[in-house]
Amino acid sequence: DTVQRERERVELKNLNSLRAVRLACDFELRRQALLYESGDTVQRETLGWNGSETYVMRDKGGAAEYRFSPEPDLPPLPLTEALAQLDRVQIEETTPRAARRRCVAAGLDSETA
Repeated sequence: DTVQRERERVELKNLNSLRAVRLACDFELRRQALLYESGDTVQRETLGWNGSETYVMRDKGGAAEYRFSPEPDLPPLPLTEALAQLDRVQIEETTPRAARRRCVAAGLDSETA
């Protein structure tokens, strides 16, 4: 039997795209898993995302500082389900290299594109 316990939550900031959400969540899942596996705990804090890793912006210390208010119109969504839904979202590349690749695949030259 797997025992589910409520654990501390962290808040992620500076997520400006779906790709950033995915990368930050992946990073945090690995980071937190390593903490729990080593017997450590996750601290209640606000974390920023710099594109490759999370960093502490501020410590949330006591519950009074956190002031978490659930959204009444949105039911709780387990993280695994949320990430599965995010996987279904097609994130289109926007780099110049990707644009050239799409042009070539469509048979367009750079002037026509």
